[in-house]
Amino acid sequence: MKCEEPDGFECKNWKPVNIPFRDLGDYIVFHPPAFSAYAGSNITILNVQSYPQVGGNWTVRFTTTGQANLTITAVNGTTWTNYSDQDHDLKFLEIKCGNQTLSYQWINTSDNCETETCSVFIPDYYCNETGHEVSKVLTGGTHILEFTFGEDTEYARNQAEYTCDSCESCTDYLTNGSLSAGDILKLTADIINYAGLNDSTDPGESCIKFGGADNIIFDCNGKTISGDGDNYGYGIWLNDSLGGSNNNTIKNCGNISYFYYGIYFESSDNNTLQNITANSNSFGIHLYSSSNTLQNITVQENQCYDIYFYASSPSDCNNLFQNVTGSGDRPIEYYNYSINLENKTFSELVLCNASNSNITNITIIGSDTKKNNALLVYYTNNSNFKDINSSYNYYGIYLSSSNTNTLQNITANSNECGISLSSSNTNTLQNITAKSNSVYGIILFSSSNTNTLQNITANSNWYGISLSSNTNTLQNITANSNQDYGIYLSSSSNTLQNITANSNSKYGIYLSSSDSNTLQNITAKENHYYDIFFSPSSSSDCNNIFQNVTGSGDRPIEYYNYSVDLQNKTLAELILCNASNSNITNITISGSDTYKNNGLLVYYTSNSNFKDINSSYNYYGIYLYSSSSNNITGSAITSSSSHGIYISNYASDNNLFYNNFLNNTNNFHIASGADNYWNTTLNCSSGPNIIGGPCIGGNYWAKPD
Repeated sequence: MKCEEPDGFECKNWKPVNIPFRDLGDYIVFHPPAFSAYAGSNITILNVQSYPQVGGNWTVRFTTTGQANLTITAVNGTTWTNYSDQDHDLKFLEIKCGNQTLSYQWINTSDNCETETCSVFIPDYYCNETGHEVSKVLTGGTHILEFTFGEDTEYARNQAEYTCDSCESCTDYLTNGSLSAGDILKLTADIINYAGLNDSTDPGESCIKFGGADNIIFDCNGKTISGDGDNYGYGIWLNDSLGGSNNNTIKNCGNISYFYYGIYFESSDNNTLQNITANSNSFGIHLYSSSNTLQNITVQENQCYDIYFYASSPSDCNNLFQNVTGSGDRPIEYYNYSINLENKTFSELVLCNASNSNITNITIIGSDTKKNNALLVYYTNNSNFKDINSSYNYYGIYLSSSNTNTLQNITANSNECGISLSSSNTNTLQNITAKSNSVYGIILFSSSNTNTLQNITANSNWYGISLSSNTNTLQNITANSNQDYGIYLSSSSNTLQNITANSNSKYGIYLSSSDSNTLQNITAKENHYYDIFFSPSSSSDCNNIFQNVTGSGDRPIEYYNYSVDLQNKTLAELILCNASNSNITNITISGSDTYKNNGLLVYYTSNSNFKDINSSYNYYGIYLYSSSSNNITGSAITSSSSHGIYISNYASDNNLFYNNFLNNTNNFHIASGADNYWNTTLNCSSGPNIIGGPCIGGNYWAKPD
């Protein structure tokens, strides 16, 4: 019987039908040509979600029960055709029952399937095997097919993926405009030893470049990407072109290695990194003025930083780190809110816009073999950092645009740089040890002003303490045995009190273009070039004050920036700056008893008399800089390490040197200057001269044996 008029679960009209059958004794076998509607015809999609490749085929597998009309339609914005490889998302290829290809009708209301509904139609479809609908995928993204069998409707979806197998093919997809929002680009091959143009430039040797592409999913598919190890290029570069490369997902990267940056975010936001390994680069991941999400990240044994972060404003602080592991299998944590953190060990710690935090008893240690990582602090104010040990890292502690913080009981040894303050003001650093760092023990730069440094030890670094910022106070400082200088100032209005700067390989304290600084209770001894060296760029740099300054041999160092009559003294060093019309008489300059250091330094000082000066066994005997019309007479200048008399700068003119004893390997050098005179009118009645002879006229020029 067949129901000719089904009404829900009722039948208004039953009709007998003749169906052939086989009698097999205990049972019969027959094949009904159709089913009554209420008896049920349904369809089941076996692969509801698929991930085909663009250019490949998408096969939807399905089963049916019963017999009914089958209609397959592209829906929800998906377009298809059965004749063209262009201008559509899909091209229908065939429909099969098991292995048998079936005939079908192509139904459309017009010839344009881009704007009209087009369907595959098979009347009275019956199949007791798995059905297969096969289409070619022409575009990326999501495609949806609607399967209607009788009165049952089901849907099959795909997320079509583009594939690439090289730096060039991946970059081409990302930058040529063929990808749309939501598209997936999957890497299908390892990329090994990539050198690109091998032109020693970052753009030329970078591998995968987003070039401003947005809303793309890049799936490394577990593949590795490696460079040639020459410290150029980026493994994956999210460029700042076209407003940045934003809202992308990068995932499943086996290892990105041997690039300068493994992954570089350049002014690119709202991207997500998932399941990424970036080891053995100069920088594993660099976030430059970018806010992104990092999940399940391994970054280890990168030369400088596992993750390097730079924020140009607090808005760049909106990053999220989840399960990030750095060198030594230690965690990397990131906070952009007020946090109380204590008793932890990190591979790296980043605070950005985390004001009013308390960071206590924290150890930062990156790689066990490389000096990498740091405690990085950006746009974080009014916070306390206490009992921190950040040693054997790239930076010990780096503060940028962070004010009114207190750092107490800090150890920052054996880093590339111990403690650095950039554009950070009114901070207090107390009880700090910054020793044996490869470059700076402590550096304040980019207008890091009005900071206070107290009880600091900065020994055995390349540079002990460097200030290129103003109005800072340094108290109770030891800066000994550094490779260049103990303390360097290229700034103004700083106060240095109770300072020891001994045995540095060049300079104890170096003042470069620095004015209005005060040096009080200073000991600077046995420094190889100068205990204190001064290098002004104009006479306005002369407004410094020296009080109770002791140099080599426990002899005083004196500084004058006004006209002075000075006589009958023995000094470790004498500095005149803007001290014109002075009279300097019977002065001995004697630096170290071991090193030939120090000397008489004269800057922007003219119309002065230097008589009976003994400046021997020093670095320069007499150094003149922008100083003119001076008289130097009756002086012994011998055994200088560099030059006996050194005249520097164009304005050192019309100086008169006569009746002096010079015995140096290099008796004089004139870097710039004109009309300097080395004798006076011969006078044989006013002797004796410097070597006991009767006449006074020139100088006695000698050379060491």
